[in-house]
Amino acid sequence: MGATVSSDTLDQTTYMAPFVDCVILVVDDDELTRESAELLLTEYGYHVVTAGNATQALDRLADHPDIGLIFTDLQMPGAMDGKEMLHHLRLEGCDLPAILTSGIGYTPWNLPSRTTFLSKPYKQSHLVNHIHELLAA
Repeated sequence: MGATVSSDTLDQTTYMAPFVDCVILVVDDDELTRESAELLLTEYGYHVVTAGNATQALDRLADHPDIGLIFTDLQMPGAMDGKEMLHHLRLEGCDLPAILTSGIGYTPWNLPSRTTFLSKPYKQSHLVNHIHELLAA
């Protein structure tokens, strides 16, 4: 799919506090999209851990107990897609807020608890706003 982050005029200083200590797990099988999201989030002061699929994401969560939010693609190869991974985590007792993203053109039904959906391509400000809303809740 390639990079799916569009630039806009978000004022970084407005959005940096108070959530910059949050560690965000970015999960996407597309390397360019994953790196773009990581770059964007680090520019806003977030700490980022990345994974290329659900299995790697579960490993990262075990290795990094400081992760405070999951930002994951919906459609990924492997044993679980992004939504299945979030449902699995909820069943295991992990209630981290999550943003599910995809370019499918509609919001998937039956989203896991504490999960919001962000359509690709997304604007930087929309992603950061979703993060802040979830972390503030």
